[in-house]
Amino acid sequence: MTEKPLSRRQREMLRYRQEVLQAALQLFSARGYDRVSMRQIAEKAEFSVGTLYNLFKNKEDIYRAIIVEVADRFETAARGALQGSGNPLERIRAFIAACARVVEENSPAIRLYLSLTRGMAFHFKAGFDEEVQERDRRILQLLASVLEEGGRAGLLRYDLHPDHLALALDGLLGAFLLRCMEEGAGCRPEIYSAVVEEVFLKGALAVDPSKA
Repeated sequence: MTEKPLSRRQREMLRYRQEVLQAALQLFSARGYDRVSMRQIAEKAEFSVGTLYNLFKNKEDIYRAIIVEVADRFETAARGALQGSGNPLERIRAFIAACARVVEENSPAIRLYLSLTRGMAFHFKAGFDEEVQERDRRILQLLASVLEEGGRAGLLRYDLHPDHLALALDGLLGAFLLRCMEEGAGCRPEIYSAVVEEVFLKGALAVDPSKA
């Protein structure tokens, strides 16, 4: 079924939302979430306060939209890599590189998320975390299916459960990219992703019994 094209008004509202999200992220990054008001966001985005409240219920709603948008980008990039062409090893390498790119391109939003989820300032409802976690679960399921495919093809170890391998890769990648975010502007995610690829694949590759 063909989707109905957006009306001019709907396109304008989407553009306004993006302008608000960009302005809010700049303010949150510069001043901290708790030190930014809806009025300041409206001024930064060059909208009236009334218009801002027509777009978002409150500041938490804006923050939620910023982070869910980044989570969507992660899922889109992961799917593109894992469902792309090439054998399972090539798709796993593409997945690792894609995650590093998303981190690099969205570092201000990710730093904001980490600053709130790891500190006492995080008071949002658990339902919001569930939105992000559901995307993570879908990525892990897809990653596990590619790892299982690699095991069946004799490219990866088949004695380890693909779900466990997926968790191991996700944890390793997340730890390195988190460290990258903590290092700040000088960090290059692609360097860490190369280490993840080397460490994970060397441990997960199928071993030729004649060379064991």
